[in-house]
Amino acid sequence: MLCAGPPSRSEYFAQIPDHFSDLVSGDDVYVPLVGQLALKEYGIHLTQEQYLEKWDKRLFSGRIWGSVDLALDSYRAGIKPPLTGSPGYNKGWNDMGAQMSTDHIGWSAPGLINVAAAMGDDMAHILSWGVGADGAVFVAALDSEAFFTSDMEHLLRRARSVLPANSRYGEMVDEVLRLHKEQPDWRMARQWLAKKNSTGVNFNDFTGLTQGAVVFLALLYGEGDIAKSMLIAEKCTWDSDTNASTVGGVMGTVLGFSHIDPRWSMVLHSESVATAPNRYAVDQQSRGRSAPLQELLPI
Repeated sequence: MLCAGPPSRSEYFAQIPDHFSDLVSGDDVYVPLVGQLALKEYGIHLTQEQYLEKWDKRLFSGRIWGSVDLALDSYRAGIKPPLTGSPGYNKGWNDMGAQMSTDHIGWSAPGLINVAAAMGDDMAHILSWGVGADGAVFVAALDSEAFFTSDMEHLLRRARSVLPANSRYGEMVDEVLRLHKEQPDWRMARQWLAKKNSTGVNFNDFTGLTQGAVVFLALLYGEGDIAKSMLIAEKCTWDSDTNASTVGGVMGTVLGFSHIDPRWSMVLHSESVATAPNRYAVDQQSRGRSAPLQELLPI
């Protein structure tokens, strides 16, 4: 769902659909899933080229977007990483593609935020640079730390510590934390951040800055409720599905797998049909040793 308009005016609702009409899992699922497959095959010291080799085998062009698609096109044309993520070769270098791709890294290094940040930084530069890469580092650290705290402000501050003090992405995180203390209405906070970080209804609205701000607003204003948090992310618009997915990953880690309302998990498809050359069962992977969703999440 890509929407660039103002935040929704409708109130928070608890209705969860009992089915989805789209039978194809989104890239927010299968890009980190393929990353997890790469970790399973090559181990934690896998190279940037090994990531791209796995992408090349399993991701369809036309089912991936922005910096991910551009990086893979460059790799297939003979460009080596990290040039595949640099501004000279990837016009989506500052988008949220890397930010949505590093959940699995945080889950593979629970509590080791510096390890997660280093792995996230290496992976991020396959497809991003600058604020785009910083978003990936931050989310990897966020998911890593989420195993051990349910305090969203503390969680954001801990992840913030892995970024340089002068990081523009880090400054955005600081702004979100300040707004949460000063502004009780998430819609007003969203509009202030949009005015500062967004350039209007165009591709630049999908930068790591705007999308990251939505994720962190949702985590803070969601008050520990996974449904409310994801719905705030969706209602902030822009890349609604990606941001809600990132929020859901963090909140699922905080809560533990068995504490997630089954209405959110029972409607997921059992296969990711967008991976190539063959289908790979999502539920099979979630039970595998390299995908610690059920093994490492607190029960």
